[in-house]
Amino acid sequence: MILGRSLRKWWAALPDNRRQLMREWVRMRRWHLAVGAGVAMYMEEFAELLLPVTDPRHKVVERVVQHLAQRNKDIPQVSDVTWSVHVVQSPNVNAFVLPNGKVFMFTGMLDAVADVHQLTIVLGHEMAHAVLGHSAEQASLSHVVDLLSLILLTAIWALCPRDSLALLGQWAQDKLTQLMFSRPYSRKLEAEADKVGLQLAAKACADVRAGPVFWQQMEIKDQLTGEPAFPEWLSTHPSHRNRFTLLDSLIPESHGTVHIVLNLPERIILHSVNRNVFIIECSEMNTGMDEN
Repeated sequence: MILGRSLRKWWAALPDNRRQLMREWVRMRRWHLAVGAGVAMYMEEFAELLLPVTDPRHKVVERVVQHLAQRNKDIPQVSDVTWSVHVVQSPNVNAFVLPNGKVFMFTGMLDAVADVHQLTIVLGHEMAHAVLGHSAEQASLSHVVDLLSLILLTAIWALCPRDSLALLGQWAQDKLTQLMFSRPYSRKLEAEADKVGLQLAAKACADVRAGPVFWQQMEIKDQLTGEPAFPEWLSTHPSHRNRFTLLDSLIPESHGTVHIVLNLPERIILHSVNRNVFIIECSEMNTGMDEN
């Protein structure tokens, strides 16, 4: 409380031009400030679960991330970022990348991937979120949705004769907002990251055929373990089957948006949209996963 009052007095004492400069500074750096707060939150949450950098699992993820960054350094959104890795000891099959390039990989995801090609595609997907600026897009959508929600909530509370009805209307409005705006948009961004992530992985010499296989494995695993299958429209992510279908459709060269990668000793063949064949030298995708 004392700190808040002191800040308020300091702000009131600033000249108008200094206040405007401060507002501009915060506006231009709002994403960096938000990311910084997010990093601190995650580091505190996972502090006791992070694997040491000497752990073989950390080394594998680190090598794949740096390999992806090196092979895609022609993309400014990749080369301008300092990519760093944090591996979390957790059974959750999850991974995410913050906009500033901090990669969080859960050991549950490492257990789920079958080989380094699948791991590369998973990491390519997560890096694609950062490259495409999806966090900023979601924040922008949230601002618009919040404004519309505020207008609707005002109308609900103004028109409903009883508080109980207003509360029910507010709950219904929140659920409809998620189903009509937030979740469909989130699924759209996930599909976009799948496409771009596959391109990043292809440039890093991964066999892109491993992408659809991974999601087919995930679907089979859920069926064998009795994991409940919710309708896709209730989720923030596409279903495993739809992700398999999307990635599988991107592999044939007739679709052309993603290079086909066929493994050969020491090199790969990339088929372009116009069916020309390019052969490029490529280091083998051997990161030591088999050592584990």
